[in-house]
Amino acid sequence: MSPEPLEKIAAYQPLADYLAANLTASGVARGEVVLTRDIETMGQNLRDGSVHVFVGSASSTLRLEETAGAQPVALATKGGDTDYRTLFIARKDSGITAVSALSGELVAFERDISTSGFLLPAAELVEAGFSLKQIQSGSAPPRSRAAEVQYLFTRRAANTVDAVIHRQAAAGAMSNTNFAKLDPKVQADLVTFGHGRLIPRSLVSLVSLGPKRAPAVAAQVPGLLNRLADAVDDKAILAAADGTANFQPLSKATEESLAFIRDVIRRTVGDLSS
Repeated sequence: MSPEPLEKIAAYQPLADYLAANLTASGVARGEVVLTRDIETMGQNLRDGSVHVFVGSASSTLRLEETAGAQPVALATKGGDTDYRTLFIARKDSGITAVSALSGELVAFERDISTSGFLLPAAELVEAGFSLKQIQSGSAPPRSRAAEVQYLFTRRAANTVDAVIHRQAAAGAMSNTNFAKLDPKVQADLVTFGHGRLIPRSLVSLVSLGPKRAPAVAAQVPGLLNRLADAVDDKAILAAADGTANFQPLSKATEESLAFIRDVIRRTVGDLSS
């Protein structure tokens, strides 16, 4: 699921080792980081019990909630933020400053499991009355109908920016946190619009670990995650995991955001799978 699998495994292995070391009394022998090529394979791993804890975006989490029974239990703070929002970008000289101006255009999305880089901006297009049609990256897009928006996946936010800057796509979608990381000179050439509501950036979910140890493990994992930020020796584990500052329980605001995303998925899933 990650474009940089080896880096992700190295980043999260200390966290897996920490959890395993603190759950030996509950029958957990070791911790292992597992990455998959797609969300469907991860769902299968969760269902067959080969994976028990999932860390990922809100849209991935909720898809696995539906298909594999994953239950969100904690929210991660990364880069000082627990939440982010989606936005569209376009070249300033394109004249595109609103979602309504994307009629008949090509839009660059990141990956189909990205909340801010696909699910929410694509849903916004659908709710604006557009039909969506995916094309393959690198292919010459056929002429698009006025009420249609074509899209392609770039796999990385940086690639989305490049596609827009080099006029390979009329617009792109990304998170405000990724936009903030861009070179100021690049930002100066872009306009942003269609800013969405704040949504959870990264979530931790649990599934059953077997009838004998599931209750004990499920009860301990959230507390173990929450305590990581309090121990000086354990802060390196957090920092390694994509610069995580802490894990915290789900707040009412987070639960409301997840309910919003569930509703978006329910209303638009058919339109986004075409």
